[in-house]
Amino acid sequence: MQIEYSIQTKDGSRLFRWHLTLIRNPAGEPLSIAMLGSDITQWRSVKDHSHLTSQMFESSSEAMVISDRSNCIVAVNKAFTTLTGYSREEAIGQNPRLLQSGRHHREFYLAMWHSILEKGFWRGDIWDRRKDGTFYPKFLAISVIRDGAGEIVNFSAIFYDVTERKAMEDKLDHLAHYDSLTNLPNRALLADRLHQAMAQAMRHGQRLAVAYLDLDGFKAINDRHGHDAGDHLLIAVAARMK
Repeated sequence: MQIEYSIQTKDGSRLFRWHLTLIRNPAGEPLSIAMLGSDITQWRSVKDHSHLTSQMFESSSEAMVISDRSNCIVAVNKAFTTLTGYSREEAIGQNPRLLQSGRHHREFYLAMWHSILEKGFWRGDIWDRRKDGTFYPKFLAISVIRDGAGEIVNFSAIFYDVTERKAMEDKLDHLAHYDSLTNLPNRALLADRLHQAMAQAMRHGQRLAVAYLDLDGFKAINDRHGHDAGDHLLIAVAARMK
């Protein structure tokens, strides 16, 4: 039989595992019980911590990936499968580049890995691709895991979908830089684009042409037919200018 229970020692409460063996005499009658005990306090603590870490890894709502020093995937959680569409079996042994969208240039990834290897981490937004070919923006955090000697043994990555946040940012950016009626760039965006065009023209020794259009008789239309009619006219002129 095997039992576990705590014993109070001079070092405090310790957890012991006991193996009990019944010893019989030559006639087969019970004679005594031999007990072999071992202190499993530290082992159980490590086991419980490992179990807790495993539960956190699997139950996290954020996708998690662990790769080896060669950046081959060795573990993924359920959220990874849900977000990317790749099963655990399909992902294990693969390089995380199987998620690349193709929307980022080579310099982007070079800068990312420079930060990972020099600072030990990288965080930022990135576009990736699911197994079904659809693209999505995500927030990605990559960290380096080192051994006691300081050598890289693993890379860990946590990421989640930020489609809704990106959509809100795009909406706010559109509201800040485009006219709500005509959907044409407003003065703020015009000034920004004009400064860029001027800088480019100066670098290349070129001239920059700017056309200013005036809408004659617009005030009279507003006064005679109302602002709704004036708005319709502005929308129509904007559409034709486009």
